[in-house]
Amino acid sequence: MKILVATDGSKGAEKAIKFAARLASATGSGLTLVYVVARLPTTKADIIELFKEVLGYLEQEGEKYLLRGEKIAVKLGAKTDTKLLKGNPAKEIIGAAERGGYDLIIAGSYGRGSVNKFLLGSVSSKLIHLSKIPVLVVK
Repeated sequence: MKILVATDGSKGAEKAIKFAARLASATGSGLTLVYVVARLPTTKADIIELFKEVLGYLEQEGEKYLLRGEKIAVKLGAKTDTKLLKGNPAKEIIGAAERGGYDLIIAGSYGRGSVNKFLLGSVSSKLIHLSKIPVLVVK
């Protein structure tokens, strides 16, 4: 079995990584962690430069979250690789899962946004509704 785990660096994502790593270790499954840098809309040249700086920062943060998640998964006995993607998070996660032949997508129930404390995370919700691949949401 191949398992894809979405991370955004949140505590919910860390719980999802731990669950997925235990599952992968127990079943001998492959585990891939994915972080998506959301694309920001651009309209003017000076704003584009600002967005490039912001995206560079987001990519660095994504690499940091992937490294932290990889350390957790390896410590729990799961063979792990990572992917840094760019675009709409839900669409990119589903696309990566479909292209990679994954059998399961795992995500945390809440992301980094404050609104998500009250609602199921928007990315998790989209994954559940749009994915043809089974999605497991970890609380």
